[in-house]
Amino acid sequence: MDDGEEGGTSLLAWVRTVLSALLCAGTSWTVLMKAALKACRTTATKAGSGNPTTFEDMLHGNPLKLPRYPIPSLKMTMQRWLESVRPHLEGRPEEWQRVKQLAKEFEMGDGAILHRCLVQRDAYTAAHPPGVFGKHTYVDYHWEDLYLVGRYPCAINCNPYMALQPPPKTYTPIHSDPQVATAAAFVSAHIKYVDMILSGKFEPDAGICVHQHALQVGTARTPKRGCDTLVQHHQSQHIVVITGNRMYAIEVFGSRNKSSQSDCHHVRTHAAVQQGRRSHLSAAALATAMEGIKAAARACPPPVGFVGYMTGTDRDSWAHVRAALEASNGVNMASLQAMDAALCVVALEDGPDVKAAPLMSTAAARAFLTGQCGRNRWFDKHQLCVLPSGAAAVNFEHSYSDGMAWCRNLGQVWHDMYSVPSRTVKRLPAVPTHTWPVPVRELHWELQPQILKAIALAKDGLEADCSGLSVELLDFRAFGRADIKRWGVSPDCVVQMAFQAAYYALHGRLPAVYESATTHRFHHGRTETIRTVTSASLRFIQALQPASGASKAEKRKLLGAASAKHRENARASNAAMGVERHFYVLKLLARELATGAESMGKAFFNHPVFELTSTWVCSTSNVAHPFLAHFGFGPVTAAGYGLGYMTQADYIPICISSFAAAGTDASAMARHIEATLLHIQDICN
Repeated sequence: MDDGEEGGTSLLAWVRTVLSALLCAGTSWTVLMKAALKACRTTATKAGSGNPTTFEDMLHGNPLKLPRYPIPSLKMTMQRWLESVRPHLEGRPEEWQRVKQLAKEFEMGDGAILHRCLVQRDAYTAAHPPGVFGKHTYVDYHWEDLYLVGRYPCAINCNPYMALQPPPKTYTPIHSDPQVATAAAFVSAHIKYVDMILSGKFEPDAGICVHQHALQVGTARTPKRGCDTLVQHHQSQHIVVITGNRMYAIEVFGSRNKSSQSDCHHVRTHAAVQQGRRSHLSAAALATAMEGIKAAARACPPPVGFVGYMTGTDRDSWAHVRAALEASNGVNMASLQAMDAALCVVALEDGPDVKAAPLMSTAAARAFLTGQCGRNRWFDKHQLCVLPSGAAAVNFEHSYSDGMAWCRNLGQVWHDMYSVPSRTVKRLPAVPTHTWPVPVRELHWELQPQILKAIALAKDGLEADCSGLSVELLDFRAFGRADIKRWGVSPDCVVQMAFQAAYYALHGRLPAVYESATTHRFHHGRTETIRTVTSASLRFIQALQPASGASKAEKRKLLGAASAKHRENARASNAAMGVERHFYVLKLLARELATGAESMGKAFFNHPVFELTSTWVCSTSNVAHPFLAHFGFGPVTAAGYGLGYMTQADYIPICISSFAAAGTDASAMARHIEATLLHIQDICN
């Protein structure tokens, strides 16, 4: 769902969302009104007041007094699941009847037992925080399985990118080198944002959980055998710049009253940060430092081995190499610690493939997503990627944060970078700056032959993965969100219908489609899935086919029905009343409670229809903000598509990715999406 629109929703709209979901479940009006009053009471303490909150409260508390993540009724979940399954069984009435019977048996049997167990656990946890089964939501205990347990590489499979809009034409760059100018301006604004969080000046968005914003400060994903860990370094003072596959640390904070550069290296306490005694390295000084880094990297021969390639390979291989690096000597350990603790990583691209790549190009999208096959990348950290042209994007590590949190960060950072006034984005607080000469320290590595061999294998594997990945950026300019709203339908629905129709045209069947919805209006809420394929969307897709004979008026009516259903499903998912998280935890509980080789709910969870409709052939997400140019990510299944899109006011950029060897075709998908969007325009005009 559109993170931008959802981020600006008022408390009243949130209450309406919750009520809509409850109403769909058949809840009485008396219960609905009580739920509304409770939501208002529990959310109104600070939501929308703009009162700053402390870093500790953001990290460990619930400063907005947000409600606990709800558990849908099993009946509601089964009903929604059957609705999402029905269009995939169109024309197969006997199989549809069997699936309905299977769902009923699960709901009345194993499912009921598992659901009761889940409800009891959640009640226990809520009464005895932090609890052993989940600190704040019923999904918490299992959430790490979605990201940190996965042994797949972060590159392509996990990390998305968000590309920033270029500066306004009236902006005067702080440096003649556009790459250095963009990087220095971004870092200067980003460390202001970090300092705002640490100093207790962060003003929460109305009714939006702030926990992820606290995690934006110096958090690193660390590879471990079987399951990665997250480590936060909120007292960090430095950033890391990577170029020419070499890594350099720059200290960006210092004491306001300090006159000697040596004191810049003194580690300040968090209390000192709160008292506001430190100053920031100025944007001009950052630009000078980065200019020197580029010159130093060019003057050096290529490094014998680039450890960053390991962050783009499978997690167990990286965990093995990292353990060897930590055990080998203090030089390697110090470099690993510097990478982990960096407030951000800046990747200055230097390869020939991206020298002339404009911002709105497939070459730029590929560079932002993977780098040049992992060159100048450290995928375990959020990193700013800047092309020689100055075009930039943030490639972010996804395990602990979602798009909404990073859109808040990037919105304030972008407006501060270019001094752009806004009625909806608050300016970052002014800070003292310094220009003292700051020593730039290269991070060194002493690599044993077996580690160099592992790095070479990781590099070859990443190159193979990247060469097998197709990326296409569709910069659709015929219309945008403003035109669609005049048609009286959901902008998000229009794009989703284009995805379904394009896949249908290419592959002859409906895809299982995942669209990300945000649940950040609950304490520690993350995401839920909008199952966008519905019977209403199927009827519309069928009407678009040349042989249907449907008139424009009929197609327009079917689009309206599909849009209404899409809105209903999106609202339910944003209210945590979707299907995926509930089923996910029930399935894990079934494994936990299994006796021998037999697990509860096996007939249901292992049924081919369950697998078919939970294998996300089209993984989609919509993030629309005017300071962003486009964003994208890789497919989540081998034979699928990754579809990152933005319903901007007057255009719709879509990044399409797929694996060529799997029978998918990103270029053909782009052509069919464009054709469908133009068809819809013709229908609505």
